[in-house]
Amino acid sequence: MVGSYALITGGGGGIGSATGKIFAREGSAGVAFADINFETATTAAEESKKYATNPAYRAIAIHVDVADETSVDAMVEQAVKEFGSLSYAVNSAGVSFTDRVGGMPKHSETNLGNLSTQEWERTMNINARGVFFSQRAEISAMLKTKSNNNYPENLSIINISSIGGLRALAPYASAYVPSKHAVIGLTKSAAFEHGPDGIRVNGVCPAFIETPSNAGNAEIAERVNKRMERSALRRVGKPEEVGEIIAFLSSEKASFVTAVDWAVDGGYTAA
Repeated sequence: MVGSYALITGGGGGIGSATGKIFAREGSAGVAFADINFETATTAAEESKKYATNPAYRAIAIHVDVADETSVDAMVEQAVKEFGSLSYAVNSAGVSFTDRVGGMPKHSETNLGNLSTQEWERTMNINARGVFFSQRAEISAMLKTKSNNNYPENLSIINISSIGGLRALAPYASAYVPSKHAVIGLTKSAAFEHGPDGIRVNGVCPAFIETPSNAGNAEIAERVNKRMERSALRRVGKPEEVGEIIAFLSSEKASFVTAVDWAVDGGYTAA
């Protein structure tokens, strides 16, 4: 990871922002924080500089809508233009169970029998198509860098799925769960197709993670905490706890690890 450059979608907050700070701490030469909210991406980029251990560290913010392939292609192009190469990518951008930012659905809103086509398409467009667009552009950039004989030995992509990519989360998640299963399929397919190219692709599957959107809402926090009572550790996870696993899987320490779907869930899926 030392001296290499990374791109993180969903970098403006939560897992994405935490991961960028850890990359900076671990010696990355630069991190591009990409988010649909350019303001939060800019803030995350600036904050990451406090953690940097590489004197040459650079942090940039990029606006991206991962559901728009033109926007995604432009994001990767800008990152490569700024840094000259791309060694690591983390696809963390996504939406949860409802179209209300920070909200959690009620029984009548997203059960399959009355799930709206609009919400299904929105969830799939961001969570599944967004990872497809991002991963495709990142792999293409890595292959071009490799063909120019200007790339490090370790190339890695991490896709953020969910425990919802490993099992059902019924009720309320009949769009979210399929979208996160799709992320795991995209991860495993890319890992097998591009392993010979020296690109490792892994998935990380978090359980419920404490973020500003849920920690700041007492009703949502109560629902999330109640769900996690069934886990082995009986608590909600922190973004940094997921970020540490992402950093490990990205690093040379995990050089023989690819095509995994690593649960970071406090034992939730063991129950």
